[in-house]
Amino acid sequence: MYFKVVPGLTLTTEICCLVIVSLYSMIAAAGGVGGGSVYASALMAFNAPAHTAIPMSKTIIFAGAFVLLLFNIQSKSASEPEKPGVMWDLVIFIENATIVGAVVGAVINAILPEWLLILSEFVLFTHQGITEMVKGIKNVKADRQKFAGKKHVAMEDIMKAETVVQEKITKETNSTNINPAQVPEQNPEILHGDEIEVKTEVKPASKITRFSHWRYVSKPRLFIFLFSVVLSTTCTILRAFVPKCSAIYWSLLGINFLIGIVAIYLHNKLLMKSIAKKEENVLTGSKNNTFSTPSMTVKYSIIGFLSGAIAAVMGIGGGIIATPLMLSMGIPPSVTRMASSTMIAFTSFSSMIQYMVLGQIDLQEVWIFMLLVGILFPIGFYASAPVIRIVRSTSVINVIMAAGVLVSGIFVAIQGVKIIIKMVDTHVIDGFVNICK
Repeated sequence: MYFKVVPGLTLTTEICCLVIVSLYSMIAAAGGVGGGSVYASALMAFNAPAHTAIPMSKTIIFAGAFVLLLFNIQSKSASEPEKPGVMWDLVIFIENATIVGAVVGAVINAILPEWLLILSEFVLFTHQGITEMVKGIKNVKADRQKFAGKKHVAMEDIMKAETVVQEKITKETNSTNINPAQVPEQNPEILHGDEIEVKTEVKPASKITRFSHWRYVSKPRLFIFLFSVVLSTTCTILRAFVPKCSAIYWSLLGINFLIGIVAIYLHNKLLMKSIAKKEENVLTGSKNNTFSTPSMTVKYSIIGFLSGAIAAVMGIGGGIIATPLMLSMGIPPSVTRMASSTMIAFTSFSSMIQYMVLGQIDLQEVWIFMLLVGILFPIGFYASAPVIRIVRSTSVINVIMAAGVLVSGIFVAIQGVKIIIKMVDTHVIDGFVNICK
């Protein structure tokens, strides 16, 4: 049989889930997140067990994120067409740590009892939804005031406005968090004020082709990242062919973790050298001092690890954690969205492989969800431009996304009530799961 109804669902409730997942996938893509908060909670609201819904959610996320990744690879910066639209160094920097976290998170998910997973999701979704909703509404009001009185506003003007705001945020953040003695020497010709202007030697315009922007991507750092992903995936797959919880099984898991640590170290060393040399292929798309000190690279590596672990445990893409992080680093929302949607592809892939090895994913149950999201995810990403233009703010996507996360919290709460009623009736509280059985 090529199709199975998800355990706990009927054909009717599965169709309802398909509609919810399909519609929200477009909103999630527009906001640069995976949408897992709604996917998992919708499945659980219709009686799918948490240990089925969460792994399914990561697989659904991967389907949409992978298709979008194929588009992102070819994308160019809106402000600098000769450069990539994706900040690859930022993606690699955070994603190295995130993938390591995903390995740990998938194992934790398999161990935790269902009621604890649901409680954790409710707390996270409610907090994140309210926080992002408040910030989003505030930013939308501020953006609309900038264009008050103007009948027509071009998309370029909206993007430019958000970039100026983020540069000011970056200056304020860097001035309070960075020791001036630690910041690399700046060009003395930089003017102080609302706009940054650097006098540089005029270079002849580069020929722009379909993939010409890739000359601004560091090949050594990209190779280290992709090679580590391949090695990590290989170790994960090998675990499926050895007895669960055997010495070889745990050794492969340890090697998995070690590969990620080595990749983080090598990438950070190469990145710091490139920053010191002021190479052009470093952090294209951002004008900030995010990685100007070793302490900050350690800080964001730890945050990346935690976001990967939480994403794997909760069945989310990690975008609702990574997106606020990048915005706090002073990266414009449009650039953040592109980077976040790229990260999600790698994070969800890593978690999906982990869940497959743990035997928690049945492709016959999930393929129909993957197909629909794979089609609609990129549509939502590129169809968001008219909405942004009408509202005159990129933050409108964050507001819609936050509303979706709050709805997920409601879905999770419904499932939580059902589990509480069951525990009261049976007088049994589920404990931790022994994954070795």
